[in-house]
Amino acid sequence: MLSFQDKLNGLEAWADRQNAKDLETAQARPTMWHVGKGALGLVILVKGVSLGMRADGFGEYGLAALLLAGGIAVVIESAQMLRQRLAAR
Repeated sequence: MLSFQDKLNGLEAWADRQNAKDLETAQARPTMWHVGKGALGLVILVKGVSLGMRADGFGEYGLAALLLAGGIAVVIESAQMLRQRLAAR
């Protein structure tokens, strides 16, 4: 029977393999993919701010916060990939 630490080590190894695979996939995508992804992230970010400014209830505030956080995450991810590509040149 596996101990709790062995299970955590296995989960951590799986997460590391998955992250490496995702990074390899992202690096294989063209530059315009990342530019478009960043633009989409900005649209999501602006939509979250807009919804937050005119929200009436807790549900709308929650959705605005999710859109805001998601938009920020997408913009940061695409900006990091574009920065890596520019640094490699």
